[in-house]
Amino acid sequence: MDRKKFIAVAISAALGLSGAPVYASESVTFSDGEVQEYGAEEEKQEFQTDSQDPETDAFQDKMESDADTDGFLDEATGVSSGEADANGFTYQYLKESDTYRLTKGTDTENVIIPYEYNGKVVSEVGERAFYGCINIKTVKAEEGADRRKNHIRIDKSAFENCENLRKVSFDQGAKLESRAFYNCPKLWEYTGVSYYDSFDTEIEQDSFDADTKVIFRAGDNGIPESVKAFADKNRVFMEITDNDDYVLTDKDGTSYYDDWSEGDSRTFCVDCDDTMASVRVWSAVEVIGRKAFYGCSNVKKVLIERKTSTIESKAFAKCKNMSIIMPSGITAISDDAFDGASGITIYADKGSYAEKYAKKHNLTCKTIPAPTAVPVPKLKVSYDAKNGNATLNWTPVEYTFQYYIYRYDTATKKYKCVSKVDQNTTSYKPESPVGRTVKYKVRVRTLAGIYTDQYSKKSNTVTVQGRPGNVSDVYKKKKGKNLTFKWTKAKGAQGYILYRYDENARKYRKIKTIKNGNITSYTDKTGKLNKNENYYVRAYCTTKDGTRLYGWYWA
Repeated sequence: MDRKKFIAVAISAALGLSGAPVYASESVTFSDGEVQEYGAEEEKQEFQTDSQDPETDAFQDKMESDADTDGFLDEATGVSSGEADANGFTYQYLKESDTYRLTKGTDTENVIIPYEYNGKVVSEVGERAFYGCINIKTVKAEEGADRRKNHIRIDKSAFENCENLRKVSFDQGAKLESRAFYNCPKLWEYTGVSYYDSFDTEIEQDSFDADTKVIFRAGDNGIPESVKAFADKNRVFMEITDNDDYVLTDKDGTSYYDDWSEGDSRTFCVDCDDTMASVRVWSAVEVIGRKAFYGCSNVKKVLIERKTSTIESKAFAKCKNMSIIMPSGITAISDDAFDGASGITIYADKGSYAEKYAKKHNLTCKTIPAPTAVPVPKLKVSYDAKNGNATLNWTPVEYTFQYYIYRYDTATKKYKCVSKVDQNTTSYKPESPVGRTVKYKVRVRTLAGIYTDQYSKKSNTVTVQGRPGNVSDVYKKKKGKNLTFKWTKAKGAQGYILYRYDENARKYRKIKTIKNGNITSYTDKTGKLNKNENYYVRAYCTTKDGTRLYGWYWA
């Protein structure tokens, strides 16, 4: 086919797609820039180009239109082709609303949906925009004036199969379409409290899984009927601001919920963030909620307290290599509580419901070991060589509630508790006494459960060495080329260091270390005196681990 016949066929195809009737004929010939007839007895069509070169007859009008829309514009739908921003998000321009739709996102840990793109509001997150993004943990929409009245729309399956998504925040409202957050098993918090303390979110009844563990954080100024219907049907938790009947408590990586609905005032464990190696479930918990520990791989040990009676659907689904101590009070465990889990070991009393459940579901089961005394932590002290500050460190004890730090009181000759830290903290910065030493110990407090006692014995004693005091009352006497210094003894000093200013190097250089804290004088006999006779003296002491601590310079 020659060039002109090829162009004829291409034009015919384009017109055919636009809906105009086209009848092609092999006998038709074209001459550049002239009106031609095609198809016997059919309507004449004109194709006028600005160029006389057939190769450049490239639909100039279309190109000019594209320049106005930054991309191809479909006149039928008013949607332009994709554009990308610096974050890698792709957008489409929506002509009818003069806004943009985010059509394709990136699989990043924290997703922030921008308020604007190219100076226009981002009004939608498109269908399957973030589908299957397994690295996303949080989603938040930027706030803006327009979103208060025109809520962002989250299209069908926009965040479906985001397996590690945990928190969503649309403070200024949103419209969630079908399956918007479907199969997001770790999603536990949806915040939608607006400036007006209302919950401006509309949802479809399948925007979330029916067995979702999500908690809607809402204002007390109204909740849409679609959200109420979904929550009532599927027993979804609601947290209403400034309402004492709804209490959400976070403790050491796990979250708990009280009084979540009418007629049920039980306390639920609703979520674990998988940051702790061992978790001790709050002693008030009666129910391990559905999907509470879903997919936890970092948590290796879970101690469930005696008050717990129920473990719900998929509570430990897809967990890996986890040991769980279950009290004899547990009387109900969902058949799918350990769906997809591996390496699970249950510790239960002989003859208990938990033991029977484990055997029925082919889970490794061992007898709960006899209670032992609370382990005693091992305490040590270290120092920062730059500033002399001390830090106490101790070995962690499993299932600890708190650590108590004790300091020896010389007046009462007893150890006194000076601080309490939580189970995740295994260090403490004591005060740095100047010129003296202070003794410390630490002990563990646990809750009733695996140990015979509530408190451990106090740890070994460590002595914190304070920095020496400052040198004072420096006296100097010059005799010939010799210069003698005398000073008052510094408290806690084990020795002194003297420095002389080097005028050529423009800095102080150490000229003498006196390794006796009782010697308080020195004579410089080098004759290398400078014009201003600039000298420094400071005290030092040495800790048991060899770290030198210094007092302040004294000129």
